[in-house]
Amino acid sequence: MRAKLFLSLLASLVLFSSVSFAEEPKDRKNINEATQSDLLGVKGIGKKTAHRILAYRGEKGAFKNMAQLLAVPRVGKKTLERLVCSFYVPEEGPLPCAEAAPADGVAKININTADAKRLSQLPGIGKRKAVRIIQHREKNGWFSSAMGLTEIKGIGKKTVARLEPMVETKLDINSARAFQFEAMGFDNGDTIVTYRAKNGPFKRVEDLKKVPVESKTLQKARNWLFVK
Repeated sequence: MRAKLFLSLLASLVLFSSVSFAEEPKDRKNINEATQSDLLGVKGIGKKTAHRILAYRGEKGAFKNMAQLLAVPRVGKKTLERLVCSFYVPEEGPLPCAEAAPADGVAKININTADAKRLSQLPGIGKRKAVRIIQHREKNGWFSSAMGLTEIKGIGKKTVARLEPMVETKLDINSARAFQFEAMGFDNGDTIVTYRAKNGPFKRVEDLKKVPVESKTLQKARNWLFVK
């Protein structure tokens, strides 16, 4: 009898522990319990920014969602993106981390949204070819596949074959950054990212209308957008 009771209590304890583990992700901390040391552990967060966040929380109370951090003086969208990758609000749950790399650990370069500096990092693509890629993109529209790069002077099929595993043409709207939305024609990239941080990940591309965005822009970019 005692053995059965012990096993029952042990099972309950394990179940309770697993639930708690699910609610508190290992890789992130509760922003409302974060210390100055925790905040300084985030790349790009200095003592002044950490102090402002703690001072705001002390004056206004616990953050209700991560987007509320934008109300902290001098905390902008880029800082918020970094914080989202390290912290979360329990009531809201962990938000998508825009800085997270793909499952294979290699961050691909989107040839439809990357700037010349980013494109020039690709093997076989220097500064001149990077500029040509952007000029071609602006004149002829977005690339539908990596093979479209062969239309650019100096880029052959062998180069593209080498680049294919490193590049992409479509944009995941749940991890895209503001400048990427703007590169796709949207004029309110900041608003889209802020809406996503506040309301959680989009379930489908059409949900961008809730932000809202211009219907013509969404229709034009629709084939290049997706939800992972």
